[in-house]
Amino acid sequence: MKRFIQVLSVIVVFWFMAFPVLADEYTQIQDYTDKVNSADKVYDFANLLTDSEKTKIQKEIDRAAENTKLDIVVLTVDKNLGYSQRRLADDFYDYGGFGDTGILLLVDMQAREIYISTAGIAILYFNDTVIETILDDITDNASAGHYKRLCEEFCEDVVYYTNMAVNTDLYKNIIEEWNTGKYQDYHDFYEQNRKEFDKIGKYNFDYNEKGIVTKDKTGVDFYHMKYKGYHNKTFFTIFRNPLVDFIIGAIISLITIPFMLNHKGNGMTASGRTYQTENGFQLGLTQDKFIRRSTVSHTIQSSSNTSSKGNSGGGSHHSSSSGRSHGGGGRKF
Repeated sequence: MKRFIQVLSVIVVFWFMAFPVLADEYTQIQDYTDKVNSADKVYDFANLLTDSEKTKIQKEIDRAAENTKLDIVVLTVDKNLGYSQRRLADDFYDYGGFGDTGILLLVDMQAREIYISTAGIAILYFNDTVIETILDDITDNASAGHYKRLCEEFCEDVVYYTNMAVNTDLYKNIIEEWNTGKYQDYHDFYEQNRKEFDKIGKYNFDYNEKGIVTKDKTGVDFYHMKYKGYHNKTFFTIFRNPLVDFIIGAIISLITIPFMLNHKGNGMTASGRTYQTENGFQLGLTQDKFIRRSTVSHTIQSSSNTSSKGNSGGGSHHSSSSGRSHGGGGRKF
């Protein structure tokens, strides 16, 4: 019997040596956060990245963090433990002990969804419209399985939109107020500065006409960009909406085309000799030249909502299970 127990013990030891992955069974959020090392910002629990790719992404995050002063985190999982993507992203950031201000990208392979969670002043930098724009930019990479590029473009966009915010005069006062350190949570900050946030909500934001800058496509250094900033809304702002322009064009066409058909000339105005000269035919050449690209304009909606959610001008926000305020948004891929 004693020998049997000894043999069984040896078998058990070899079993765990041969299959160490069994020791990393994740059943609760703490199983993920227990792996957090404050120096590491890439947590690839879904094994989507090679070691060399994780190293490159970590370097990209370090550079982006130095430029933006944000805590930037990437998290991938193949088990969401029954949590919503918002809950999983917020809780990992909070209980992982990351900074007061930051942004996290979650890739949930079980639900096939990516989610962006923001904390602190990053809720202002990445308001609802900006988050949707970033998701527009990166979701195709997730769908195609290009996870390294997904993380790289996420870092590029974080730098781009952070620098856009801090270089906009309209944000100057509100950012300086946050940096005084008087506020424990973004919700308190938002409620005590409602006038400033309402002011932001009354403006339109013009994104740089080059769009989201990516190094591989444009060669432009996205760390040193010039930004359009804000402008006052006027009556003519509505004409920036392509749908409005289409409707107006359709109405004009419906009115003018029948009128033109009813009043067209009765005969031909040109004959076989119209374009003929003594030396033959003479025809003019007309060219249309593309001279510029239009800017994309997004309206930042304001709201009088006094609940735990702020308006989209300041970044809508909610409370996580820890009681901390977060912004964010996600999308299936």
